[in-house]
Amino acid sequence: MILWNKRKVTIKERGMKKACIILLAVLMCTSIVPAAPVLVSGVDISKWRGFNLTEQYNVGKEKPFLESDFKLISELGFNFVRLPVDYRIYDDTNNPRSYKEDKLKALDEAVEFGEKYKIHVCINLHKAPGFCINKTVGINDELWTDAATQDYFVDYWVMLTKRYKKYSAERVSLNLLNEPARTKPEIFLPLMQRVVKAINEADPKRLIVMDAYNVGAVPMAELYKMNNVVTAIRGYAPGNLTHYKAEWVKGSDTYAVPEWPVACKVGAYLYAPSKTDVPNGPAVIRGKFPAGTKVVVNVAQVSKKADFKVKSDDAVIFEKIFEPKDGAGEWKEVVYKKEYDMYQNKYDKEYTTAAVTKDASTLTLVNTDGDWMRLNGIKIQFPAGKEVQLQTEFAWGRKHADYILDANGRLSAEGFDGEYPVKNFLAPWKDAITNGAKVFVGEMGAYKYTPHDVTLRWFETCLSQYKSMNIGWALWSFRGGGFGPIDSGRKDVQFEEKDGMKIDRKMMDLLIKYRNY
Repeated sequence: MILWNKRKVTIKERGMKKACIILLAVLMCTSIVPAAPVLVSGVDISKWRGFNLTEQYNVGKEKPFLESDFKLISELGFNFVRLPVDYRIYDDTNNPRSYKEDKLKALDEAVEFGEKYKIHVCINLHKAPGFCINKTVGINDELWTDAATQDYFVDYWVMLTKRYKKYSAERVSLNLLNEPARTKPEIFLPLMQRVVKAINEADPKRLIVMDAYNVGAVPMAELYKMNNVVTAIRGYAPGNLTHYKAEWVKGSDTYAVPEWPVACKVGAYLYAPSKTDVPNGPAVIRGKFPAGTKVVVNVAQVSKKADFKVKSDDAVIFEKIFEPKDGAGEWKEVVYKKEYDMYQNKYDKEYTTAAVTKDASTLTLVNTDGDWMRLNGIKIQFPAGKEVQLQTEFAWGRKHADYILDANGRLSAEGFDGEYPVKNFLAPWKDAITNGAKVFVGEMGAYKYTPHDVTLRWFETCLSQYKSMNIGWALWSFRGGGFGPIDSGRKDVQFEEKDGMKIDRKMMDLLIKYRNY
């Protein structure tokens, strides 16, 4: 505050006073207003920043959580750890509910480390009774079908709730189930409501983190408006960037080398008009396509049936009905989906259109009947010998843009944004936040084979979006595992070596940049 004495001031001093007042007013108007806290059970979850620690991730391979990790995370200015655990470590699956005190001490120690270093500890059942997002021997989705398994799941959480009841919500939260999938809302919703009710009864103040339906992608107001619930989403969009060459993702070794921001690509999916739950229009490519031009389309997969047409202006230059079935056919692999009672066979086969008979300004690819089909890529062969290859984007539910192919073979689209895969995933969550959801990113990161410069640019997009949404995040992982800033195993990084650790300084600095907002 500026104070002035009562003596007579000169014209010069009056001018200085006026200038100072103006400057103060400007500073007050332009100062950064802190984001409003997002409180759940009295905890501001918008401030959570941290990492997943994976020491108890697999039964038989478990290791103690390290106090040194908690200490370093605290020294770096972060305040959150998520512990994805395997429930089988702490119980005898042949004699359920005979919990192992000696094994549970590892969780007890982690919670105490959190208390000591003022770090929030979120306990997550990554491998839960009857469900794991990854294929796991002995776990076969019984959680969605077996009443006894559901009872056990609820009892397991009640046990953990009572065990950590003495700790404040500021220090401990319970993350019910990692990346729920392969079920239906009418099964998932009542089970999660039941667990939340049981935890609330055992500890009315316990903070509950619930991974959103369908691998963290789908908001459900019936869940995110429940008492003490934080909704956890994922930071793995687009998957062909974050999981490039990931050994546990089938086909990831065939992905194109990731780029960021992404180049304009044609949406890979063509939906029939009857598929009303997603945008079902055609893919229209505008440009100059002289007589003699041909289109080569690689059909990747067809669900149930597709009546596929390619048109130059209004003339059909290719039409074929794809109808996958059992047995031998044009397809390379038979895929039967029992839950839908339909075939979704994989073709991976090229089909060439007839030549364009007269100069055209549009090429249209459309599925006029059936379910959906997915394209691997499109080649446009011009009569002079030039060939343009257009990449496709495997983004489910994406609406086709009005694509434009210029004379140099570059594809663009009106309003195209190279950061749209991240923004598109987050869009429904922005709406959910407006509707009262309390959101947190429980996992994020890009695997070690994604080029480092691409990873950092992608990180910047994600973190800036989280900042604009005022939501927290936790990276998978802190040390090792191929994702995080320490001992990632990347081959394209000049690591900083310290205390026996290999530190990815550029990644760490970027995370620190978004540590506080």
